[in-house]
Amino acid sequence: MSSTQLQYGRIVERFFKEYDRDTGRAWTEDPVAFASWFGKRSGRGDWGRRTFWIYRAAVIRFMAENGPAEAMQVLRSIQVSLRKKGTETSSKKMKKLPEKEWQALADTLIRSDNPLDIVIYHWLDAGRYTGLRPCEWEHAYLESGAQVSLVVANAKRSEVRANGVMRRVMFSPEHNQVEISAIRMFLRDIATLTGRGLSFRTLYTQCRKRLEYIRRAKTTGIDPENGQGITLYSPRHQFAADMKASGLSKAQIAALMGHASEDSATIHYARKRDGQKRVPPTSPASEIASVRAGQAVAATEGGKKVPKIIIQR
Repeated sequence: MSSTQLQYGRIVERFFKEYDRDTGRAWTEDPVAFASWFGKRSGRGDWGRRTFWIYRAAVIRFMAENGPAEAMQVLRSIQVSLRKKGTETSSKKMKKLPEKEWQALADTLIRSDNPLDIVIYHWLDAGRYTGLRPCEWEHAYLESGAQVSLVVANAKRSEVRANGVMRRVMFSPEHNQVEISAIRMFLRDIATLTGRGLSFRTLYTQCRKRLEYIRRAKTTGIDPENGQGITLYSPRHQFAADMKASGLSKAQIAALMGHASEDSATIHYARKRDGQKRVPPTSPASEIASVRAGQAVAATEGGKKVPKIIIQR
């Protein structure tokens, strides 16, 4: 089972429990009633738009496999007016890596006596140059040749949610050794710690929790305007913004980030105005060519084509 399936499973289980508390009924008694309840729950105002999209996609995915078509239709028809940012935890995560906040956090991490902090620094630094999802570092490796390539096993692999099984982030001679050195140092950290018997998942959890602690304790890496904090995912958002600022096409950005659709980075990631222009890495032409233009369309339901909701972060 993929990490996405596990995450979606937890989300759906949470709503089943909440539905039971609110109504005293199990969702299996009337899936359509549960779908209607979810629509009302969506309108409470504590979710931002992106959170709603993720939650609804999780419930739709479950109902596609376990519920009736009527429940699916109700879920797809939900229309709510939501703020850009909600009040849940996800709204406190920084969807970019601003230079000022990054430098303040980097200084704290480098000066720290905690050995985990330098690993976090390397993780964030390497992420700025590659755009990898945090979980994708587990099986990533550098491959030498005419160009140095970072070979990545795409997370969220399925027919519609990733651009193939693997992708390559290729660095040209124009790149200085800063990018390659940052990647090598973090890959060395992973190899060293996992070689000592620490699983990558445990390392991921420890670094994530340690980063949360640093933000709470020192307010370092916090945007003073909205209180959002840097996470291990923030560099991926910044990478998307940098690629937009550097003039890459939607298809080129999608290929670099492992997206099946060129719309994903446009909808879900930081904006061009948050990016910094730089010499970008490249993708193989075949990977760029395989990116879809626009969102996929699902099979017809009731004679009508229903757009698939593709959540690719």
